[in-house]
Amino acid sequence: KMHAPPSVASTSGGSGDFCGGNGADDALQDEVLFELLEGNRKYVRWLRDHRQSGDGGGDAEARGDGMCDYLQQIEEDKIGKNRAPLRPVQPKALVISCSRSFSPMDHVFSADARALISIRVCGYTCTGADSVIGSVEFALAEQAPPVLMVVGNARNDVVAAAVALVLQRRQCASPTLKQVSNGFLKELKNSSLIKLLEDAAEDALQQQPDGTFDEIVDLACRMNVWRTIETLHKHSQIVCAAAAEGSLRVVGAYFDAQTGGVLIMGEHPSACEFTALNPSGDVVRTAGDQPVPAEEAHAMLVSGNNRYANGKGGLTVVQGDDRLLKQLSEGGQNPVSIVMGCADSRAPIEILFDMRPGDLFVLRNAGNTCPHNQGSLLGSAEYSVTRLHTKLLVVAGHTKCGAVTAAIQAVRKNKDLLSMSGSIGELLIDIVAAAKRAIDELPDSSLAEQVKLATRYNVFNTIRKIIQGSDIIYTGVKVEE
Repeated sequence: KMHAPPSVASTSGGSGDFCGGNGADDALQDEVLFELLEGNRKYVRWLRDHRQSGDGGGDAEARGDGMCDYLQQIEEDKIGKNRAPLRPVQPKALVISCSRSFSPMDHVFSADARALISIRVCGYTCTGADSVIGSVEFALAEQAPPVLMVVGNARNDVVAAAVALVLQRRQCASPTLKQVSNGFLKELKNSSLIKLLEDAAEDALQQQPDGTFDEIVDLACRMNVWRTIETLHKHSQIVCAAAAEGSLRVVGAYFDAQTGGVLIMGEHPSACEFTALNPSGDVVRTAGDQPVPAEEAHAMLVSGNNRYANGKGGLTVVQGDDRLLKQLSEGGQNPVSIVMGCADSRAPIEILFDMRPGDLFVLRNAGNTCPHNQGSLLGSAEYSVTRLHTKLLVVAGHTKCGAVTAAIQAVRKNKDLLSMSGSIGELLIDIVAAAKRAIDELPDSSLAEQVKLATRYNVFNTIRKIIQGSDIIYTGVKVEE
């Protein structure tokens, strides 16, 4: 359950009593927030005067000219007519806002565009492992702005769609749902973006169950600010550390596109708890992640193996904080690839491809074979394809494979495999075709060379058997899914 957003704006960022802060940092952060609010008041005055004067009326071109004049005035005020507008300056704030908002944030705050690092994404939201958090961390590491502001905006149509879909699921027959087009809802129903925003919609409905649609949407837009700030703290070690030491203040804000005003919501009500989290910075794939296209998954495996082969591996070393362990145990799975490998203890699949827990759906047996058209091995691969939506299947053989070596030796000695004890003979029978072909092609070569060639043929034989033995996988390959 999320906290209700504060209802009072702060013109100075608060009293200065912040988690992890110190006097010098607080003073600088207060100054930045005050300057942004003053700039926004200037923007609000301009917007109000512009509308009252009827400048341009309904003429979009004339309104655009008015905005250009206003922006030119801002530039002249901030950087002067004779100073280079592209000369770098120290950024004062990092701002996350919606890509669909009314105006760029440097306009809203009447700020020199160089003074604000702007990250814009639909719904001003993020996940634990996406380009938003990566961009935030890069900006903090490279330019160290003292303030990080998440700016939500009123009447956000994507948040409204999330609220409408939550109401539909609850079978709330409300005429206000007509405010969101059915076509728009249908298009976004299965969108991963909407799924991210549904938590904020649920929070708003929980706090205001009897509110009108517009009231619920307005509250959900604010709650989404807190959700994004919470995600930043819980998943970014850099954000959490900077906030804890006081060099960064993370605040929420709310922009009303109609009036142009910005309400500074302040720090998250649980900010002190967040700064104590100290997340590991590691991320894992869960069921909430999107399936990875086969080409991208293949590239991930190739680059991972290159890291391992060059002594640069280590992604599999995940520091298991409570959040990460909970994700692994309760978040479901969405592996990027199925890998069918050998049971040989010298060929651990996740380590060879430098993958994290949750990245790979691993199947292993001696000799990486597929002896039957029906069985647990093929059924497991089909499960990953149909239920986990995995787009890539890799059969991984390896050098000096004991099972392939045994098959080569058996063929050389013309040994009756079925006379071997237990089920070993049945296992080797599935590799015999590859062994015979290698010996036929390299009759005078050493055992090692024959094993190396037979290992390759065995991989291709297994791929063929998987495709021929499974209608599900055959169909997927045929339609290039």
